[in-house]
Amino acid sequence: MWAGFDIGTRNLSWCLKTSRTSQEVENWCLCDLISGTYETLKSGKKTCNNCPTKKPTIAELCLPIVSHLHAEFAPLCGAKQIDGVIIETQLGRANTTAKVVSHMVQTFFTTQGVRCEFRRP
Repeated sequence: MWAGFDIGTRNLSWCLKTSRTSQEVENWCLCDLISGTYETLKSGKKTCNNCPTKKPTIAELCLPIVSHLHAEFAPLCGAKQIDGVIIETQLGRANTTAKVVSHMVQTFFTTQGVRCEFRRP
């Protein structure tokens, strides 16, 4: 499977596809990082612990993002079911927080032994 990430400071979204070129989506998620809720195709709506209640700083985003990635992807990575990850490239210096979040995602998957690629939106 391949995972694709759309990075934002308010919302983080991802989808899982059976292959890099497949149109079939296995699962998806939309995470509202400010309200602390996220919804997935397979498990419905959940509330995230440790999420900030205002526009989060980079430090406040780290724990909820890594916790979410670990809960959703560590079992798949451990079972070698994730072939690769495509992350939306954050252009320029306009949004430093989103750029840092994209590298949090990259670091998580790299430490799980999964190859990551950055692509322009």
